[in-house]
Amino acid sequence: MNGFDLLTWILCLAFLYACFRVAVFMHQVHEPVDEWCSDIDTVVDMQDAHDARMRREVRL
Repeated sequence: MNGFDLLTWILCLAFLYACFRVAVFMHQVHEPVDEWCSDIDTVVDMQDAHDARMRREVRL
């Protein structure tokens, strides 16, 4: 194995490690965002239910 092959292997492994770190980082970033979006959906559903109750009470 000459020096060029060794350098190629080192760069390839470094690139794969960088891809792995980016994937881990993106997973950590998206997890709280998913929870936040589900919380927003819950609030919207509660608001919709409240609006429906108010409309029913107005009709009565």
